[in-house]
Amino acid sequence: MQVIGSIHQFLVRILNLGTPKPKEAAQDLRPVFPDEKLAVIVGPGPLLHAEIITKVWVYIKKQNLQDPMDRTLIRADDKLRPLFDGQDAVSLFQINECLRQHFRVKD
Repeated sequence: MQVIGSIHQFLVRILNLGTPKPKEAAQDLRPVFPDEKLAVIVGPGPLLHAEIITKVWVYIKKQNLQDPMDRTLIRADDKLRPLFDGQDAVSLFQINECLRQHFRVKD
């Protein structure tokens, strides 16, 4: 029975590796302050990370910036180009990485 218990504990530890750690989850709940380039789209002031992503998506949808042929590609207009490091198009999977460079946590 001891072997079965240790196998069970081992499996529980392996399966829980994919869950977010409390510290990582808490980082997304802290208010962040967008820089000037990002504030043009989302507005100034403290916002949660999820709110910033949502507001950027609303802007992308409103301006029809999603490529119709490749839906995972976002075309940059004059407001998004500075956020995307001057690139004309960015993949959906790169947006979060690009946006994180443009906000800071207030100490």
